Amino acid sequence: WMNRLTIQHRVREFLHEWDPSEPRQLWAYFGSYDFVAFCQLFGAMVDMPRAFPRHIMCLKSLAVLKGDPALIPKPKGAHNALADARWNRDLHRYLMDLPWAVEP
Repeated sequence: WMNRLTIQHRVREFLHEWDPSEPRQLWAYFGSYDFVAFCQLFGAMVDMPRAFPRHIMCLKSLAVLKGDPALIPKPKGAHNALADARWNRDLHRYLMDLPWAVEP
């Protein structure tokens, strides 16, 4: 368990490790609500780290644009943030390799 300030600090450390030449995108599967809750770690939007994206990219929306294919299997077992993050990463890679059903 970590308190809010510790989580804020760890997120800031993570953001500073990102290569500034790489686009900063956050992807989640149906992540709109989670993103709002995550942003609230910092207080108001103006309090978020400057390098932090102000929106979340939706893997479900990407799947629809790719023709709504069957998705890769989700990890078995208990709901786990790290396992979910790895599944999101793998789903993103899988979807990006598919042709577009709808032009973005």
